[in-house]
Amino acid sequence: MSMTDSVPFVEWTRPGQYVAGEIVEIRKGRRFPGRQSFVAEIERKDGSTAALALSRVLDAMFREESVRAGDRVKITYIGIKRAKNGRKYRAFTIERRPA
Repeated sequence: MSMTDSVPFVEWTRPGQYVAGEIVEIRKGRRFPGRQSFVAEIERKDGSTAALALSRVLDAMFREESVRAGDRVKITYIGIKRAKNGRKYRAFTIERRPA
């Protein structure tokens, strides 16, 4: 299964919200000045799919955890945090089970 425009994106609205399932694909998303974004497609246990825009924070976490297609993950939204430089960001946890 590949990414299509019909796959709904996850909208992080409340702490504790999560998405869990198997990473089907990680692909390039929009290009921003000085940064290439990425999108991950996750297939849930019920067979539905969701697209996940990898923010800078999530992208860094995916790289740190070496998340790949085929891995099973649970991504939980923690809420808005403030970085040392004062900027706000969305914080997450990732639980990964390799393929």
